[in-house]
Amino acid sequence: MRPSRHRHAARDPLPRGETRRRPAGPFRLLLALALPAFANEGPPPRLDGSTPAERVPAMGVFRSTYHSANYSLGSQWDTPQNPASALYKESRRHLLKWVSAKPSATFCVCMDNPRRPYNLKENVANALGYGENPFSQYLQHEGTLIGVYDVPPDYPYDKLYVPFPTSGSIVRRVERDGWIFCHNGSMLMAFRSIRPAAWGKPWSGNDMLWCEARRNGGILETSELAPFSGGGPDAELERFAAALLDRTRVDASGLDQPSPRLRFTSLGGHRLELTWLPHRQPYAGQAEIDGQAVDYPSWPLHGNPGVRQRPGDPALELKHGRDRLSYDFARWTRREWRDDGP
Repeated sequence: MRPSRHRHAARDPLPRGETRRRPAGPFRLLLALALPAFANEGPPPRLDGSTPAERVPAMGVFRSTYHSANYSLGSQWDTPQNPASALYKESRRHLLKWVSAKPSATFCVCMDNPRRPYNLKENVANALGYGENPFSQYLQHEGTLIGVYDVPPDYPYDKLYVPFPTSGSIVRRVERDGWIFCHNGSMLMAFRSIRPAAWGKPWSGNDMLWCEARRNGGILETSELAPFSGGGPDAELERFAAALLDRTRVDASGLDQPSPRLRFTSLGGHRLELTWLPHRQPYAGQAEIDGQAVDYPSWPLHGNPGVRQRPGDPALELKHGRDRLSYDFARWTRREWRDDGP
């Protein structure tokens, strides 16, 4: 099912556990500073739409990551003004990474996209596993991710493909009622393409799922193993699948609207709703969680239990237990103190 009308740039296979960022150029990167001790302080922070990880105001890029004991799921919401933006070239709008002794413990849903979105005439597709299609968008809440895309008829890159590692990082995989359920050793995941998808030729240590619909939606649900543990991988995966099919709800009736919409009620009972946003159209609450529009403009530059920086504020504040540390990048000063309050 691999489309043959594009040449592909030769590059490395899928990222192995880290997202790639564009080098500094016409936009500014904001990098979080962290105390090494943070990694050893209690449970890892959990970030979702209400407590986002970072924001890059000049590009309208918003990133959040949900950390659980054995896996992390990160995603990105961005609003470039046109599909030729260089942001799409090597962007990764979401990534799931789990704890495994096997390599390639990574999962992401990918789409065809050009090597240089600002130069479609060269007719060269980006390497498999690289970049993002300009017409795809995602919404995350904790360990649940939904996505919608609407590729216009005249855009030459439109295929969805989903690599499933065959390295052993996925211990069991079964298909049922449109879902692909995976036991990943330390955690569980399930993926569903709303439009029909089919397995294609394996690639670079991955089984490849393909969908040729230009308009589609997808769902990724994850869980720790603990709620379904006992009896071995087959029994655990069966319990996970049964719970997901019983407790979740998919409403894809809005996919055929002028601006396609997908609604999903997660394993945790949260309602996610995403309406596809055309380029140059302002964001006006098209992403909702539990009936509330995600307020991206209010997100901090950095926000988690250990690091905080407000929009427009040059001061980056870090904390570890009662220890506090502040960097003021306007005055280029550093302050350290201890919070001895109640």
